[in-house]
Amino acid sequence: MKAAAWNPFRLKNMVLMALVLGIAAGIWLGDLFKGFGLGPGEGAGLGPGAGSHESPGQTTTQLISQTGEDNADLVGHHTEEELNNEPEPKPVRGPVKVLIDGRDYFVQRNGASETIPLLELVTLIQRAKPDEDGRRVIIDRTADSRPSAEIKLTEALKSAGISENAVTITPRAVD
Repeated sequence: MKAAAWNPFRLKNMVLMALVLGIAAGIWLGDLFKGFGLGPGEGAGLGPGAGSHESPGQTTTQLISQTGEDNADLVGHHTEEELNNEPEPKPVRGPVKVLIDGRDYFVQRNGASETIPLLELVTLIQRAKPDEDGRRVIIDRTADSRPSAEIKLTEALKSAGISENAVTITPRAVD
């Protein structure tokens, strides 16, 4: 019994056929799922779309006055007056004590520890008044804390403009 010899020409044909079928499947799926790509078509955007009533010389306020849609329900829309009337957040006294457990951040508030998202934590640390040593935050870790969580926090603090001197990281894990 003789084993079949390896034929590179046949392998090249198989690769070529797989490539052609892959491209054909991509084109077919692209036609099937319109609207997900970067090309022309309807989708989210800021300018007037294909079905827009707006002519090039017409502003949005003119369009609203023509259609009578002056009381549009805009979720999350705030006027400048509403934004300016919001009270300034109170500064936090002393350094913020943060505990990293796993990938979660905990902050001590009113004697209780509560989970806090990273962005909210960074703004809280920015509002904190430094102590006499210039520290704004003291970071503790548990044995289960992830290094990636600590790295994310320190990078977020650097990008927020908080100096390394204002950050104290305890060298050992706490219980």
